[in-house]
Amino acid sequence: MRTFARHILLPTFAIAYVAVFAACHKGGQSETSPSSQAQAAIPENQQPNKANQDEASNALPREYPKTLPLFPGAQIEKVRKPKGSMREILFIAQAPFDQMIAFYKEQLTKNGYDVTSALKIAVRKTWSCDFHKGGQQCSVMLFPNDADKSKMTIDLTYQMPSTVAVVPTLPQETFDVVGPGEPTLPNQPKNTVKGKTEKRKAS
Repeated sequence: MRTFARHILLPTFAIAYVAVFAACHKGGQSETSPSSQAQAAIPENQQPNKANQDEASNALPREYPKTLPLFPGAQIEKVRKPKGSMREILFIAQAPFDQMIAFYKEQLTKNGYDVTSALKIAVRKTWSCDFHKGGQQCSVMLFPNDADKSKMTIDLTYQMPSTVAVVPTLPQETFDVVGPGEPTLPNQPKNTVKGKTEKRKAS
């Protein structure tokens, strides 16, 4: 009887042990998802850093001012790393030279920018323009693309908004430019009074 019970109970215990072990092993694997395993396999120095805007890229930076005109159809060639407070972006566009100049002149004025200087060299198909708004310094240059002369390169440099100093607005002062008393005539002596003049004539 004891031999029979031992033959029955031992396999039962073995099956129960295997089932418990498998359940524990499965529970341990569920804590780590496949995506986290794949991400852990990537070296830390190669992990993408979406919040880093100080590296070169081919995407328009988040801090790009909405008032800066973008030429229609222009494609981003390179977004360079910031140099100090300035950011440079290179675009490629295919359009007539004079049409591109007219676009920037119109849009800069429309968006409230003050043009400091502009230079056009028609023979070389180059144009440069310096402009500013609210303390933010910007510039744009147009010139033929090095790889494809039928296209134009737009070299746009702007001061990043986070580095623009806020210029305080001073209160407007008003002065009393008239002052009290009667105004002095141009050829009249300052100390001359009408009563004294008549007294001198009478004497």
